[in-house]
Amino acid sequence: MVTFSCITTCYNEGPLLRQSLQSMWRQGFRDFELILVLDGADAATRAEAERQNDPRLRLLRQANDGLSSARNRGLAAARGDYVCFLDADDTRPPWALQSLARAIDTSAPAAPGATLTPTPAPPAMTVLR
Repeated sequence: MVTFSCITTCYNEGPLLRQSLQSMWRQGFRDFELILVLDGADAATRAEAERQNDPRLRLLRQANDGLSSARNRGLAAARGDYVCFLDADDTRPPWALQSLARAIDTSAPAAPGATLTPTPAPPAMTVLR
């Protein structure tokens, strides 16, 4: 099992997809899978996706059914302990997953099966007029 499943859906991003994927391959934290859901993607986007050569990449193809359907398909295929989404025209800085992993490590329960103590609700807000 991997720590993170990063899900990217794509339709007609073409060359923008390359930048997005490159930002993931440059991550300092390497324990992730990238699930790329081609949601009725055009030829340029499909070609860019198929050009990638990284064992962490999993390509899923479907007829265009919209963002929610594509994300749900990616979620169903996810194997990670945690899930994140990355739009096909966005990028992540190289430290993004490492920062998330560090935050999880410092706030995770101490033992398997333990639960986090709920944070008390903030006091009710008073509206001044």
